[in-house]
Amino acid sequence: MAGLSSRLILFLRRHSRRLRRPLPPLPLDDLMDCARELAREVANGAPLALQALKEVVPAIHNLPIPQAFEATRPGNSDLPIYQKMLMSEDFMEGPRAFAEKRDPVWKGK
Repeated sequence: MAGLSSRLILFLRRHSRRLRRPLPPLPLDDLMDCARELAREVANGAPLALQALKEVVPAIHNLPIPQAFEATRPGNSDLPIYQKMLMSEDFMEGPRAFAEKRDPVWKGK
């Protein structure tokens, strides 16, 4: 199963000749199917990663890129949910499942 980011890239490639060009509008008939597919992808993601994302994005969205990287550096972050995610079993499960060519089994630990 491809990850959400790779599916997004494939979607962009499918709907635009060049990434710098505005995407054509999604046909209304396809909109709900596309939204449901995206919702399934998010729902199947690692729960701790989704929680961490909700913490990290508001904390760094106005920072310059170097400061955003510094704010999310492991062991140097004031983001407790993010730090918990980095030390979790689930953090290791994603790459392990990918290497073993299987779907990950998220435990929320």
